[in-house]
Amino acid sequence: MVLWRAKHQSVAFVFVACAAYCGSDLGAARQQSTDEQMIRDARARSNAAIAAHDPVAIGRVWMENVHVVTSTSVQATGRELNQQRMTRQFTNRPDTIYVRRPTAIEVYPQWAIASERGEWTGRWTEPDGALVIEGTYLVQWRKIEGQWLVQAELYVPTRCRGGSYCSQRPAMAAIDKVLADAVARGEVPGVVAMATDRRGIVYEGAFGVADVRSGRPMTVDTVFRIASMTKPVTSLALMQLVEQGHVSLDDPAEKYLPLQLHEPDRPRLQAARGRIVSCRPSPLRTG
Repeated sequence: MVLWRAKHQSVAFVFVACAAYCGSDLGAARQQSTDEQMIRDARARSNAAIAAHDPVAIGRVWMENVHVVTSTSVQATGRELNQQRMTRQFTNRPDTIYVRRPTAIEVYPQWAIASERGEWTGRWTEPDGALVIEGTYLVQWRKIEGQWLVQAELYVPTRCRGGSYCSQRPAMAAIDKVLADAVARGEVPGVVAMATDRRGIVYEGAFGVADVRSGRPMTVDTVFRIASMTKPVTSLALMQLVEQGHVSLDDPAEKYLPLQLHEPDRPRLQAARGRIVSCRPSPLRTG
């Protein structure tokens, strides 16, 4: 009889413990479902705000320090800056429309954070016709005072159709246009430009002619005669010496240069009026 009671007490204990655990698990699942729906609702409001070309409403789903990486790799931080970016796009492309379709939302309630993954579509009209661009996106959401807000967004284009916009990265095309227009206006006969970062060349372009008489076209490897190159080379060498501690920007120039002060027929050195803390014109002058 005692054994029977013990068994029933054990069974009752297990039942109560399971009910408490399962109830807690069920409550967490319900909360996660609620959070997911809140994020989907916020996304729907954002889509509607874009359709209405309303930057203020678009900004209501962003945190103050939101960071956005666009499909053209332009990065903008801050709600106000991104609202200005959208305003410019609506002005330049009056029929712009973006739609984001979430395919997966995962919520981590303990940290009040969530991820949204999905597909996006953009549509507008370029000078050579209607454009449709599509891709994938990833968003980080934060729950602040009961409201889910976007902290970061990343958009990646994977498909594009409808004109020359699709054939070249837009940021590079914008640089091409500036250089080509300068040649067309006759400001320069030809121009070559190149931009690099730590990873390598990110842009290069050549426009116009290298020889006006022969009409030989400019190329990215056209050789130029460039004057006054000793100044940047010398400046770079000096700053390297400053970095290595061999030279101080506060040292008097005559400490290193074989020039005498107060000689009317030679360059005269003037001492700096204060510490050199930024780039200034050289104190070396003649007279």
